[in-house]
Amino acid sequence: MLGVLVEDAPNCVLLATSSFLSGSSQDKKAQMNKLLMAVVKNIMDKGKHAMDIITEDNRVLKRKIEELTAASQAPFKLPYYWDGDHASSNRPLLRDAYLPEGHNQHLAENMLNDCINPKCNENMRNGDPLRSICAQHLNYDRGLQMTCPFRIIKMERLENSEAFQRFQMHEAIVTRAMEKLPQRELDQVMSQRQSSSSGWLQKLEMKNDLKQMANTRYLLHGTKQEHLSDIIKKGLRAGFARDTSACIYGKGIYFADTSCKANQYTDNNNTSEKLILICRVVLGRSKLLPGCDREMRNAPEGYHSCHVNELTLNNANIPQVHNEYIVYNDIECYPEFLLRCKIDWHDP
Repeated sequence: MLGVLVEDAPNCVLLATSSFLSGSSQDKKAQMNKLLMAVVKNIMDKGKHAMDIITEDNRVLKRKIEELTAASQAPFKLPYYWDGDHASSNRPLLRDAYLPEGHNQHLAENMLNDCINPKCNENMRNGDPLRSICAQHLNYDRGLQMTCPFRIIKMERLENSEAFQRFQMHEAIVTRAMEKLPQRELDQVMSQRQSSSSGWLQKLEMKNDLKQMANTRYLLHGTKQEHLSDIIKKGLRAGFARDTSACIYGKGIYFADTSCKANQYTDNNNTSEKLILICRVVLGRSKLLPGCDREMRNAPEGYHSCHVNELTLNNANIPQVHNEYIVYNDIECYPEFLLRCKIDWHDP
């Protein structure tokens, strides 16, 4: 720190000496005193600035240490329904854990069909798919009036204990931060939690011990076949979005509470399986974005995530149709269930 304080002192002294030598005899003492005072003030100002920086850095460091200490002390617990020996390196991460046409698969399929955005569903029921931005992705046939397009071929569970532990540590940090919020603000966050979600997913959140205090929710994320192998090994990664111009709300990981929106990010053809993930997502204190911001790489200060809804203007400067939720760090979400689907319009 001494180097920071006195780095300009030699130049100031040379300036003072030069001025002293060039001045008249009667002004020499006054000039020297004035310039020496300037040197002292310069040193004091730099010292104060350096101390301010050190104080702020220490405050941030102390907070991070407290957060990490709290997270490390939080009990690490794998979900009770996970199978087998998770310490084995030969153990497959993607588990074929659900019976075809079984109870859980049936509930998940109903969830996907129930979670089509009401506005899109109404347009399709009225035989006007051109007004629905989801119609092309759902391969809608104008002659059909039914709106149960999702048929699950297979349901699997991702059991990546390392990725889940990182997620749990982040969840513990956010829980601690949320506990410090004023009660009125916390109540507001909790009231928004139940505003738009599948009834089945809400029950699953409680059954599977998603932390309400961290505002952790089950949300949907559509992906393509080419990304699946990497997701199984490493989880969802914000790095996938870094060079994608389509990320109009920043370079993050996007989720939806409607299946038709998640489906927009799957392989868009009639033959491929559609891949939709049910993910644990820590939303914490979530910032409602008023409009686009492609350059955003982190949630704003004081927030843990961002979201958009009908109050948000999209890149076409029209209100957003679907709710979307964005986190900007890989550890803030965990993809838990993989739904392999087909789009198959049929009578429910």
